Amino acid sequence: METVTVSEKFPVKPRKLFKAWLDSKMHSQMTSAPADIDPTVGGKFTLRSGRVTGSIMELVPDAKIVLIWRQTDFPVGAPDSMVTVEIHALEKGAGMVLTHSNVPVGMGDECRVFWKEAYFRRMSDYFARG
Repeated sequence: METVTVSEKFPVKPRKLFKAWLDSKMHSQMTSAPADIDPTVGGKFTLRSGRVTGSIMELVPDAKIVLIWRQTDFPVGAPDSMVTVEIHALEKGAGMVLTHSNVPVGMGDECRVFWKEAYFRRMSDYFARG
C-alpha cells in the first residue's frame, strides 16, 4: 500500500474550510462534483457522482477530519483507504495537510494528481470567489 501527502494554503479561516468539507452543498460547489454527506462521526458520504464512497471516522471541529475512503477505480479486493485532513490557522487564512493512506500499490501518483487537480485547484478557485 502507498501513502500520499499533499498540502495547500487557502484564503479562508479554518472554520470555513472545515465546514466546506462536510456540507454537501458547499462540497459540491467547491469541487464542481456532486456530494452527499452526513456530517457526523459514523456518517456516510458519496462524492463525485458515486465514484467515491465512505464514512466519517473522526471529527475535531475546525482542525481534523478522518475518512474511510473508497474509489470505484480501486482494484477488486483492495481494502478501503483512509483520508486524514488536518487544518491549521495561518496568519492569513488556513493551511491544510491531506494524507491519503492505504492507497493501492501503483496508484500513488494518480492519487496525488487527483488531490491537486480535483480538489486543491478547484478549492483555491472556489475560495478565491468568496
